[in-house]
Amino acid sequence: MNQISTSEPRVIVIDDDMDALTVRQLRTEFEDAVENDDRNVTVDVTKVGFIDSSGIGALVFLFKRLAAVGRTLEIKGVQGQPRDLFKFLRIDKTISVQMAGDTDRGYGGHGQAREVG
Repeated sequence: MNQISTSEPRVIVIDDDMDALTVRQLRTEFEDAVENDDRNVTVDVTKVGFIDSSGIGALVFLFKRLAAVGRTLEIKGVQGQPRDLFKFLRIDKTISVQMAGDTDRGYGGHGQAREVG
């Protein structure tokens, strides 16, 4: 049985929009977070002004891969167009999401990227 990590989460900061081009660049970072690290993952999208279906797909895929090994994903800093899309798609009902300016997190279940910490 997999146990959820109790250490500080791995933080991945997205510094640009999440579209098909940047998702290709993020793929390696996301795979490394799942396969070579045992911590939960937080993705900071505070600087993301636009996200398309490729970006949503990458985050959902990361969520599923982490859940399969007993770990969690939190997405924080969601605002603007990404916030509207997250709400429309009800992503906050499945994945832990912290909207920019909110202190509460939606939760219903289990560019350039740089790692922090």
